[in-house]
Amino acid sequence: MTTPHDSRPPRDPSAPRDPSVLPGRFVLLLLFIFLAVLIRTAWISDDGMISLRTVMNVTHGYGLTQNVAERVQSFTHPLWLLLLTAAYLVVGNVYYATFAVAIAVALVAIWMALTGTSSREQGIIAALAMVGSRAFVDFATSGLENPLSYVLLAAFAGVFLAEHASRRRWLTTLVLLASLLYLTRPDQILIVLPLLIVAAWRTRAIGAIAGAVAVGVVPAFAWTMFSLVYYGFPFPNTAYAKLGSGIAQSEMWQQGLLYLIDSVDRDPLTLVFVGFALVVGIAERSAASRALAAGIVLYLVYVTRIGGDFMAGRFWPCRSSAPCCWSHGSW
Repeated sequence: MTTPHDSRPPRDPSAPRDPSVLPGRFVLLLLFIFLAVLIRTAWISDDGMISLRTVMNVTHGYGLTQNVAERVQSFTHPLWLLLLTAAYLVVGNVYYATFAVAIAVALVAIWMALTGTSSREQGIIAALAMVGSRAFVDFATSGLENPLSYVLLAAFAGVFLAEHASRRRWLTTLVLLASLLYLTRPDQILIVLPLLIVAAWRTRAIGAIAGAVAVGVVPAFAWTMFSLVYYGFPFPNTAYAKLGSGIAQSEMWQQGLLYLIDSVDRDPLTLVFVGFALVVGIAERSAASRALAAGIVLYLVYVTRIGGDFMAGRFWPCRSSAPCCWSHGSW
């Protein structure tokens, strides 16, 4: 397993590529296949429309709100909203801009997963996990933050496994990526939290850890302060609705289990790959593998606890891409 403490020299770029890794032409073919699939299945969900209305309001001078003159943060993904807003200002059509950004970012995530493999077997598993998961394909172009989550999760995995001379810089980058993931969807921090704990343990120096955290959390802290001043609350409105609904927790657990059962019925391959990722993580017997597996379990428990979602499979795409994280080297 590659860790930031390994003393092995970095790979020579001029050296011949390992024949076990997916050939470049095959990766290009897969990208074209995914492009065709994403274009064919492109759509925008009703929750996505909420974000698009905010994009239209902020670009037309009505503020960062869904309803004019009513400061409520109705979106959970400020970083994704920023990308949508920038794309709209360039393209001029909010729907075309959304499709273009979603497909482009999803293809970047797919490319990262396929090119980050250390064996052909891992590459094939990653490709099957993505194309075989209805949740992954459907929510890549839903107008929601899922494709950006894929990229950030893959980037986090890649950085965690990369060699760095400076432990503090390594940890700072990980905290920064986690901060950006928080701005993409706050609850997804649960996925990388165990890995952050492992990274902090490996760094060990209290000063380096404190410095890395102080720098890395700046984006999330800045947005939270802005939200507190602009909206009057530090978290999006949906967080309070889901976590403080007043519904008995037993009923929430029951609904969450129904959400799992419904996902198995509608999209069995997604949870098969999630289960496979968990088995691989435990079998690897390394701190990193088990930490990632623990993060997936934390998120599964969280999704079940809040009762899932009204959109079947919406919360599973990032978990269905878990095998892509395994593909970034040997966990």
